[in-house]
Amino acid sequence: MAATAQAAQAASGGNLSALGTYFRPAWKSTCSVQGGPTTIAFTSAGGDATDDDMQVVASWPDGSSINLGLKPGLFPQSKGFTSPDGGCEGIGVTVPGQDQMLLWVERDDRPLGPRLALVLLDTRQHRVLDVVNDAGKAMWGFELCSTRLQPGLYETLLVGGYQDRGQTAEPLDLPRMMRIEVVGNQLKLTWGDWASKAHSKGQCFDS
Repeated sequence: MAATAQAAQAASGGNLSALGTYFRPAWKSTCSVQGGPTTIAFTSAGGDATDDDMQVVASWPDGSSINLGLKPGLFPQSKGFTSPDGGCEGIGVTVPGQDQMLLWVERDDRPLGPRLALVLLDTRQHRVLDVVNDAGKAMWGFELCSTRLQPGLYETLLVGGYQDRGQTAEPLDLPRMMRIEVVGNQLKLTWGDWASKAHSKGQCFDS
């Protein structure tokens, strides 16, 4: 019951109309980054997204396609965000360098809340350069967003720790900046400063 309630809250926060939409067995993201994939498909292997078995495949106009290497899970469509170079519907996109594309994907880790996964693509050779299946827990109730500090270096707000509120209440999520850096063909993640929730609202999205 708790898991369903949390999913319903997530669906509402992402402007998705109903649980049936949130848990749909397949959905497709249309992309607009030059040289990048035209679509990214999220498909449940067994036809039931609640089995957390979605595979993620990117496809290019020439008919080629690749599995993005993400651990199977439930990947709901989110509000997402775009870079000045374009984006993909329902997920976050940044363009860190020439012939590179960084995908920011939300994984539903119910009942514990959403988590961030990252995929770095080589758009010229149509291949996956690096994957981070679990970059950290996203702040509940806040849309995933990114601030670009410089080309290939970003910050996003994740849960960096918890505050004990006693036996009668759930621990409180404590927000902290996560630095995500593209170094060559790899992703490097390091924790940054602690942040307030008010601070987080000023950090979306400056790419």
